[in-house]
Amino acid sequence: MENSDWVFISWIIAAAACLLGALNQAAHLVAVREGPQYVCAVKGPPDSAQALGAVDMGYISGERTFFPPTFVCGYPDQIGGQPSIFVDMYPAGPWIFWISLAVIVLAAGLALVLQYRAQHL
Repeated sequence: MENSDWVFISWIIAAAACLLGALNQAAHLVAVREGPQYVCAVKGPPDSAQALGAVDMGYISGERTFFPPTFVCGYPDQIGGQPSIFVDMYPAGPWIFWISLAVIVLAAGLALVLQYRAQHL
Protein backbone atom coordinates (compact mmCIF):
# COMPACT_ATOMS: atom_id res chain seq x y z
CA MET A 1 0.00 0.00 0.00
CA GLU A 2 1.12 3.52 -0.70
CA ASN A 3 1.27 6.36 1.80
CA SER A 4 -1.84 7.93 0.29
CA ASP A 5 -3.79 4.76 1.07
CA TRP A 6 -2.70 4.89 4.71
CA VAL A 7 -3.59 8.58 4.88
CA PHE A 8 -7.10 7.77 3.67
CA ILE A 9 -7.45 4.92 6.19
CA SER A 10 -6.22 7.18 9.00
CA TRP A 11 -8.77 9.85 8.12
CA ILE A 12 -11.54 7.20 8.03
CA ILE A 13 -10.53 5.98 11.50
CA ALA A 14 -10.50 9.57 12.80
CA ALA A 15 -13.96 10.18 11.30
CA ALA A 16 -15.31 6.97 12.86
CA ALA A 17 -13.94 7.95 16.27
CA CYS A 18 -15.48 11.40 15.86
CA LEU A 19 -18.85 9.81 15.04
CA LEU A 20 -18.56 7.52 18.08
CA GLY A 21 -17.83 10.52 20.30
CA ALA A 22 -20.82 12.41 18.88
CA LEU A 23 -23.12 9.41 19.43
CA ASN A 24 -21.84 9.14 23.01
CA GLN A 25 -22.67 12.80 23.64
CA ALA A 26 -26.12 12.36 22.05
CA ALA A 27 -26.87 9.31 24.20
CA HIS A 28 -25.85 11.28 27.27
CA LEU A 29 -28.15 14.17 26.35
CA VAL A 30 -31.05 11.78 25.79
CA ALA A 31 -30.42 10.11 29.16
CA VAL A 32 -30.71 13.40 31.07
CA ARG A 33 -33.00 15.39 28.78
CA GLU A 34 -35.51 16.09 31.57
CA GLY A 35 -32.87 17.08 34.10
CA PRO A 36 -30.59 14.84 36.13
CA GLN A 37 -32.41 15.23 39.44
CA TYR A 38 -35.78 14.40 37.86
CA VAL A 39 -34.36 11.33 36.09
CA CYS A 40 -32.73 10.12 39.33
CA ALA A 41 -36.02 10.49 41.21
CA VAL A 42 -38.07 8.73 38.51
CA LYS A 43 -35.67 5.82 37.94
CA GLY A 44 -34.92 5.25 41.61
CA PRO A 45 -31.77 3.64 42.92
CA PRO A 46 -30.48 0.60 40.99
CA ASP A 47 -30.31 -2.79 42.68
CA SER A 48 -26.61 -2.41 43.47
CA ALA A 49 -27.29 0.83 45.36
CA GLN A 50 -30.31 -0.65 47.15
CA ALA A 51 -28.07 -3.45 48.39
CA LEU A 52 -25.93 -0.74 50.02
CA GLY A 53 -28.99 0.77 51.69
CA ALA A 54 -30.01 3.49 49.22
CA VAL A 55 -33.68 4.47 49.26
CA ASP A 56 -35.74 6.65 46.95
CA MET A 57 -37.35 8.67 49.75
CA GLY A 58 -35.89 11.96 50.88
CA TYR A 59 -33.52 14.31 49.10
CA ILE A 60 -32.31 12.83 45.81
CA SER A 61 -29.58 14.69 43.98
CA GLY A 62 -28.54 14.42 40.37
CA GLU A 63 -25.55 15.97 38.66
CA ARG A 64 -24.10 15.79 35.17
CA THR A 65 -21.22 17.14 33.16
CA PHE A 66 -21.01 17.44 29.41
CA PHE A 67 -17.26 17.02 28.78
CA PRO A 68 -16.67 14.20 29.61
CA PRO A 69 -20.26 13.02 29.84
CA THR A 70 -21.09 11.92 33.37
CA PHE A 71 -24.36 11.41 35.19
CA VAL A 72 -24.34 10.75 38.94
CA CYS A 73 -27.30 10.28 41.28
CA GLY A 74 -27.13 10.66 45.05
CA TYR A 75 -29.64 8.70 47.11
CA PRO A 76 -30.18 8.97 50.87
CA ASP A 77 -29.16 6.06 53.05
CA GLN A 78 -31.73 3.89 54.82
CA ILE A 79 -30.20 4.93 58.12
CA GLY A 80 -30.92 8.63 58.38
CA GLY A 81 -27.55 9.91 59.62
CA GLN A 82 -25.39 8.20 57.01
CA PRO A 83 -23.99 10.07 53.98
CA SER A 84 -25.72 9.73 50.65
CA ILE A 85 -24.92 6.85 48.31
CA PHE A 86 -23.75 8.07 44.90
CA VAL A 87 -24.31 5.98 41.80
CA ASP A 88 -22.74 6.51 38.38
CA MET A 89 -25.70 6.17 36.03
CA TYR A 90 -23.63 6.55 32.84
CA PRO A 91 -20.39 4.67 33.57
CA ALA A 92 -19.31 4.12 29.96
CA GLY A 93 -19.61 7.81 29.04
CA PRO A 94 -16.20 9.08 30.19
CA TRP A 95 -14.42 5.98 28.87
CA ILE A 96 -15.93 6.33 25.40
CA PHE A 97 -15.21 10.07 25.43
CA TRP A 98 -11.50 9.76 26.29
CA ILE A 99 -10.88 6.74 24.05
CA SER A 100 -12.56 8.33 21.04
CA LEU A 101 -10.68 11.59 21.65
CA ALA A 102 -7.36 9.72 21.83
CA VAL A 103 -8.14 7.80 18.63
CA ILE A 104 -9.08 11.04 16.83
CA VAL A 105 -5.83 12.71 17.86
CA LEU A 106 -3.64 9.71 17.01
CA ALA A 107 -5.31 8.96 13.67
CA ALA A 108 -5.34 12.59 12.58
CA GLY A 109 -1.72 13.02 13.64
CA LEU A 110 -0.69 9.89 11.74
CA ALA A 111 -2.61 11.05 8.67
CA LEU A 112 -0.92 14.46 8.75
CA VAL A 113 2.55 12.91 9.09
CA LEU A 114 1.91 10.45 6.27
CA GLN A 115 0.45 13.15 4.06
CA TYR A 116 3.49 15.38 4.67
CA ARG A 117 5.86 12.49 3.87
CA ALA A 118 3.94 11.65 0.70
CA GLN A 119 4.16 15.22 -0.56
CA HIS A 120 7.83 15.73 0.24
CA LEU A 121 9.32 12.43 -0.87
